[in-house]
Amino acid sequence: MSRASSTSYEIGKPRGLCAATGEPIRPGESFIAALVEPAPDPEAATPDEKLDRVDVAEHAWDDGFRPSRLFAYWRTVMKETAAEQNDGLDGSTLLELFDNLEGAEEPRRVAFRYVLALMLIRGRSLKQVGVLDDRPGLLVVRRGDPDEAAVEVDEPELDAAALAGVTEQVRTVMNMEG
Repeated sequence: MSRASSTSYEIGKPRGLCAATGEPIRPGESFIAALVEPAPDPEAATPDEKLDRVDVAEHAWDDGFRPSRLFAYWRTVMKETAAEQNDGLDGSTLLELFDNLEGAEEPRRVAFRYVLALMLIRGRSLKQVGVLDDRPGLLVVRRGDPDEAAVEVDEPELDAAALAGVTEQVRTVMNMEG
């Protein structure tokens, strides 16, 4: 398994403009918040691991628009005030982000999903029900849904610095203090 590299991540707040159409996303409107990887810089000694945020109006997303280099996404509603926009993501939004990363194979996405799962377990949105038999990882279910099948979460190979970087990335998305 590839090692995820360590980095510090910054994820911006909503800009209020649709990346597809350039039209404003007004308070109260649903939209898709997307995290995208920056374009590769062939002259850079190391790749830029900062994730950028772009917002896409729901109608543009439903019509098939996807930003290039899409890393992860979730549906949300444009808040009325800047203070509300800084509230972070609620539990159902974080579960949607977790679900949208299912099947990810790229090391950064695997690491992000794993740390997000750990935080959702700690926050009591997910419950660990076992470990994977054939490789390192967890089996989790949503709390309160006994009929739901267990979901596999692969454990990435992370050193302490890489774990700290991925944890910071997830904390930034969740708008949590260190």
